[in-house]
Amino acid sequence: MVAQRGYETDWVRNIQAEPRVRVKVRTGAGLGWRAGTAHILDDDPHERRRLIGLGSRARRICMAAAAVGDTDALAVRVDLDGAADDTAHTGDG
Repeated sequence: MVAQRGYETDWVRNIQAEPRVRVKVRTGAGLGWRAGTAHILDDDPHERRRLIGLGSRARRICMAAAAVGDTDALAVRVDLDGAADDTAHTGDG
């Protein structure tokens, strides 16, 4: 995931305080919640912006807007726990 506003993003601040997270993921059975641990990646934001910009037109537009806004985007990786069947939850909560 990419936090466009970097460390100023509320969910990044939450991860800094508590890296254990739940994310909603699409599975063969629909949508489900998975638990995991989030990690803020220490990489080159300009290179990341370039690589992401190689994707779809929407990604190129998003990365161009980030460049114009001179934001310090951060990449965040979430390592999911166990198998989907063990940690998936139904509902929105």
